[in-house]
Amino acid sequence: MKKQLRTRFYIIPFALGWIFGLINRMHNAFSPNRIPTLFVLQAILFPLQGFWNFLMYGLTERIVAPQSMRDLMLRSDTRRFFVQHLSKLRCQENVDFWLDVERLYGMRYPSEERTSKACQIYEQYVVPGAPDEVNLHGHVKDKLGRQFHTRTFEEHAFKEAQTEIFDLMRTNTTAFEKSPEYKEMLAELQSKEAMTGQIEGRLL
Repeated sequence: MKKQLRTRFYIIPFALGWIFGLINRMHNAFSPNRIPTLFVLQAILFPLQGFWNFLMYGLTERIVAPQSMRDLMLRSDTRRFFVQHLSKLRCQENVDFWLDVERLYGMRYPSEERTSKACQIYEQYVVPGAPDEVNLHGHVKDKLGRQFHTRTFEEHAFKEAQTEIFDLMRTNTTAFEKSPEYKEMLAELQSKEAMTGQIEGRLL
């Protein structure tokens, strides 16, 4: 995602590095009197500009938080804003499907229970007319359908479907970054950072 705050804060290290040197030069141009303090501040702060850039770059990167689509999805404190946005577009089922598949692969189930949960996912999201049917290519649905009817799901049977839905959701990120939900998410993350003195992250 775009690091929108980074540009806004870049003026701070730029000013710290150049302001005293600029003042010193202007003063020397119009006055024969030298101000030692300005020379000292210029000598100290100008070489540290790289450090200020590093500090502000790292700070703003973590405040903005979600650095990738996967990062956004796996964090509950950022995902809920994306879910709210998708709800307006009537495609929240994409998030639910992706997360259910992620949980299926992330937990150690006995073989029978794993198959049962895979069937539940298929019936909830994939079978034609499912309660929360997701938009998948025909060949992906057909492949899952054959495994469902024989109850012999491959170890990563939903991987292709999950990737397809992930790519579909990623097309919504540009609109999300311009949405009220995204602004609200940034405000909440910055508020947390200010209150706790710690920066939430890192995420996608």
